[in-house]
Amino acid sequence: MRRWWIGLAYVILLIVGMTNKDYLLEWLRTSDPSWLPAMFLLSVLIASIPFLPFTLFAGIMGVKFGAMVGLLINWFGILLTSLIYFFIKILFQELFHRLLGKV
Repeated sequence: MRRWWIGLAYVILLIVGMTNKDYLLEWLRTSDPSWLPAMFLLSVLIASIPFLPFTLFAGIMGVKFGAMVGLLINWFGILLTSLIYFFIKILFQELFHRLLGKV
């Protein structure tokens, strides 16, 4: 039932990408290092949301900043996302067990 939301999100991303094609291509051509912190945070966000295509984001980072810098952005973004989920699991495990025990 909820899978149509994923399809709708992909269609919206495609429409936005096609309508802003020239702007996006120009943004990809310029390699401004001031974008690095924002792209790192976006990497963490995209890695946190399962239905967003992280592979597409990883490729874009490789094109924009080069293979090595793009790899580091993606790797550290995924690493931070994994650490966040791990510590949430460790910190709130007892709380979730108590809540599930009541149900």
